[in-house]
Amino acid sequence: MFNSQLQRQNAALLKLAKSSAIDSGDLKQALREITEAGAATLDVKRCSVWSYTPEKDAIVCLDLYEADTGKHSEGVVLKAKDFPAYFQYLKEERFLPADDAVTHPNTYEFAEVYLKPLGITSMLDAPFRRSGEMHGVVCNEHVGPMRHWTLEEQNFAGSLADLVSRAFEAYARRQAQEELKRMNEQLEKMVEERTRQLKETLEQVQALKEQQDADYFLTTLLLKPLSNVNGQPAPFCRLQSLVKQKKSFRFRNREYQIGGDYVFAESILIGNKPFIFAINADAMGEIDPRGRGSAYSWFRAQGPFGTEKVFEHLTGRLAQFALPQAAPRIPFLRRLDDGVFVNGPHRKRRRAYLLSAEHPAPVLYKDGRARLLPVQQVPKLGSTREDMVKGKVPILRIRMGKGDCLILASDGRDDIMIETAGQRQYNEDESVFVDLVAKLGPSPSKMAENLSRIGDITDDLSILALEMV
Repeated sequence: MFNSQLQRQNAALLKLAKSSAIDSGDLKQALREITEAGAATLDVKRCSVWSYTPEKDAIVCLDLYEADTGKHSEGVVLKAKDFPAYFQYLKEERFLPADDAVTHPNTYEFAEVYLKPLGITSMLDAPFRRSGEMHGVVCNEHVGPMRHWTLEEQNFAGSLADLVSRAFEAYARRQAQEELKRMNEQLEKMVEERTRQLKETLEQVQALKEQQDADYFLTTLLLKPLSNVNGQPAPFCRLQSLVKQKKSFRFRNREYQIGGDYVFAESILIGNKPFIFAINADAMGEIDPRGRGSAYSWFRAQGPFGTEKVFEHLTGRLAQFALPQAAPRIPFLRRLDDGVFVNGPHRKRRRAYLLSAEHPAPVLYKDGRARLLPVQQVPKLGSTREDMVKGKVPILRIRMGKGDCLILASDGRDDIMIETAGQRQYNEDESVFVDLVAKLGPSPSKMAENLSRIGDITDDLSILALEMV
């Protein structure tokens, strides 16, 4: 009989060990198989699995199998405060074999509320653990005459508890995998949604950029009359110019530039004498600490839309003056950065009359040498600067001989980011540009190319060279 009982136990455990429900994480089915095997092998009327609540102040029945009816039920709750001896024993022991459950010191607390009403006389309980801590208990309850639990039966109950623990581990693993899958699916949806949003945003940005580039292109058409330099507007002077704006853009597969620098040169008569009227200017105004615009240039004050008409009006006004010295005193000209009048045609009596308003000093190239001209800066209209002459406009007069060249260049000539001792800093040395002029001669394109080799040009760059011939 002993061998027969042991064989039945081993067969039951082997069958449970092969159960796909236990290792697949199907906890409900696994517990059903374990309780049915426990009731049949131990020959008890009731076999159940109970689990701690999260607070560990009670146990909840997850599956109760009743052999007489073949039914499974769940949901009964037993609170620890009502059965302290029972709960304390299970925390410390492997088995709880109660032959006489009504009088046993660790099960008698159930007598009136549970054992007697159900006719239970003997109990064989085995707690199961997870991570070393008690997680619940497997209960085998005998109905009928009291029963003595053998050591083999106790070991079998312990094995059932181990299988329950294994089923819980598989269930937890399955839950984690499903949660991970759910999170991955959610993440994929989020990525898809974010990708869709980014695509829409990029499409909107692209559309805005195309519109912006179209607006830029339209602006370049409107600004085009602003820079007007004839290569030789008078027989006594040859002009070279370069305008390289910092902002570039593409429109209809062509490269364009837009910015605030401009150059202008026109042949005019003042007092029946031929003159070259030339301008190099920066259209961007400065902003004072109070946030108000100051030092407005002609571009900001007047706008680009009437450029040609304005210059026609300006040159008409200039022709009314008998002397060029008086022309730069026109209030409009004080909105400019660099302005110059060069007269002719007598080579020995050629003079240049210069006005500079908050702009880098002009450079004179003469006999293979270059130097800064000592112009006295005047403030632009609207300027808040107090360190410049106001009222009377100082005009610098210089003689110009054959081969002499006057170089007017914007702030970009000095606004160069250079690397010094491993640190990047702005160039503060005006002689850098002067040295380039001395080395390269009156060639704006070569000047710009060599400035780029020295460092990064951080501003719009415009250069106008007037060479006497």
